[in-house]
Amino acid sequence: MDLLGRRDRPVLGRREIARRLALHPGQLRPLDALLKKLETRGLVERQAGRFRARRGDDLVEGLLERDPEGVFGVRDGDRFLRLGEVGDAKAGDRVRAQAFEAAGAAAAELVEVVAGARVRWVCRVERSARGLALVPYRGREADALPVASRDLNGAELGEMVVAEALSPPRRGRPATSYKVVERLGFAGDPEADFRAVVWHRDLPTEFSREALAEADALAEGIVAQELRGRVDLRDRCFLTIDPASARDHDDAVFIEPAEDGSLRLWVAIADVSHFVSEGSALDRAAWLRGNSIYFPGRSIPMLPERISSDLCSLRPDVDRLVLAAELEVDREGSIRTANFHEAVIRSRRRLSYAEAEAGMKSAEQGSGEGEFGPEISEQLERLGTAANRLARQRALLLSLDFDLPQPEVILDGDGRPSDIRRAGRGPAHRAVEEAMLAANRAVAKALLDSPHPGVYRVHESPAPLELAALAEIYQTFGFAGSGRGKALDRAGMVRTLGEAKGRRQERVVHYSTLRAMKQARYSADCLGHFALGFDAYLHFTSPIRRYADLAVHRSLRQLLRRERGPQEGSEWASRIAIRTSVRERLATTAERDMIGLARCAVMQERIGDEFEGTVTGVAEHGLYLTLDDPFVEGMVRISRLRGFFDYDRSRHRLVARGSRFQHGLGDRMKVVVASVNSQMGWIDLEPVPAGGDEPARVGSATPRKTDREDSSAGQGQGRRKKKRSGRRR
Repeated sequence: MDLLGRRDRPVLGRREIARRLALHPGQLRPLDALLKKLETRGLVERQAGRFRARRGDDLVEGLLERDPEGVFGVRDGDRFLRLGEVGDAKAGDRVRAQAFEAAGAAAAELVEVVAGARVRWVCRVERSARGLALVPYRGREADALPVASRDLNGAELGEMVVAEALSPPRRGRPATSYKVVERLGFAGDPEADFRAVVWHRDLPTEFSREALAEADALAEGIVAQELRGRVDLRDRCFLTIDPASARDHDDAVFIEPAEDGSLRLWVAIADVSHFVSEGSALDRAAWLRGNSIYFPGRSIPMLPERISSDLCSLRPDVDRLVLAAELEVDREGSIRTANFHEAVIRSRRRLSYAEAEAGMKSAEQGSGEGEFGPEISEQLERLGTAANRLARQRALLLSLDFDLPQPEVILDGDGRPSDIRRAGRGPAHRAVEEAMLAANRAVAKALLDSPHPGVYRVHESPAPLELAALAEIYQTFGFAGSGRGKALDRAGMVRTLGEAKGRRQERVVHYSTLRAMKQARYSADCLGHFALGFDAYLHFTSPIRRYADLAVHRSLRQLLRRERGPQEGSEWASRIAIRTSVRERLATTAERDMIGLARCAVMQERIGDEFEGTVTGVAEHGLYLTLDDPFVEGMVRISRLRGFFDYDRSRHRLVARGSRFQHGLGDRMKVVVASVNSQMGWIDLEPVPAGGDEPARVGSATPRKTDREDSSAGQGQGRRKKKRSGRRR
């Protein structure tokens, strides 16, 4: 159980389990008996012929079945849990579902498809020892599918295709022969990459006819009846401030002076719950998706565009229904009062972050109103003041402020990735972020003090072992953390992040701290948010793209209208929390898949080119290196380091045997791009030798003694490829 129940929850086959346990062939039969016994007792579960420890998140995993009446369900032991909406899932798919009681009967909600009983496969055409083969994207469920040249439909080697079986599969195994039914293009082509990720993660991309019909039937304008009981804020200068590439605009801010130097901050959020009633076809579609998924240049929205890009988009000079938080921020940044309203606004202007930052800078420098005029310039100045106050208050709460750059994919005219850059957080981004954090926190407190259920955003404290390992990393870089002999706490993290600011170790310290954290999740119980330092927190500000926010809007509306919430409020919130947590992780994984494909597309054209980067991860199998420009991560495999290296887990370093030469977190290296594997999302890097046996090093983030820095007995010579001339980097 120790092997199957590790933190990374591995799914292992019988032979792999035997290998890791160092069993000899005569022990395979007793191993089979043990696995069957553990499975019977519910301690181990089988997935596609492999095993892992049973899930601990209240989800049931099994094959999707259809009973004689045509009802879909999944078995949990002896129980058959009836499922409602199953989307595109089919009988035979391995699924995860969330069990609950409905009218005294066992039922479940589909959360995700783990592995499909595949009818179609997204593959790449490759050549194998036996001839041509179709290799499924990321090697999912099969190593290779056989195909005859006559069945390629003109597809070329390396091309991404959709394949279909010529004969039905047997016993859940792939068929014996396949044909190409659609050609998608090569890796890096927008449509090919999109289809590959969608297939790999079983993402729903089409809305039901019922959901689309409901969206189309919604009226364009606002009728007088819809304004009854709403606060009219149309005379206020609300602004929407988003990235230039934003696809939805569901939040707006307005600030006005209050008494005693306080500021009244209004945060208006599109009233999606007005258009999407609980239990409707639109609601079921949003529930199945859980959230929107954003890829470079395109997205998979949670709701149809009629809702997300039209009726609930806070367009300038158009009346829009909102739920508004009215927060009084005093000079110290505390929220003195918080009130909430069903309201109507008319946004004055839509600004990108860059435009808002230019306006804020002009206001700070007193250089006039710029291009925006006095009203908007005044709003930007007040927003900056309010954000600074809120940020100071968060600092007093020991809120962890991670300033890690995110990758921004630059697309060419054909929509293909051409570069990866760092997307920073400027003053406008931070200001809007502070306003949203304040609104989310205020709504959480309001629901917590009411009888209405909430879907809270919780972030628990890191495990003691993770904190101890993080303290060792801090000390390796010369930071005391909470001090030697004392357990690391949030105050120690805040102090270290501050000490590292502007220094060579900053990026690695931030990465290491973030990796030590538990994953934030949704919960029906308010457990606080460790990183933010908040006792109560939830997501209220993006109901267009997150189902958890939509659920919070419904609870807040019931509170404002003095209506009763769900009879089983805690169970209602718990079901939403579990499902949205899983769907969020799936969306994050899919978005990373697409970023990985974009990185491979960019670096495929730069094989042989030389770059500099920082070691941001160390493992037994090699070094993870983040390049300076373009902003991509690759791996220097240990096999490319000349000599023999041992992994020092406590210091996160690879140490050469027989010498004091080593590689560790924060080290700078010069490397050459050796190869790119778009199919698996890998970028292999090779160290550039500086002369002798030692790779070229730009510097180390780890303080070392002089004799270590002067040591010339290091390892790691690699073969340097000739750099192509004229390559732009």
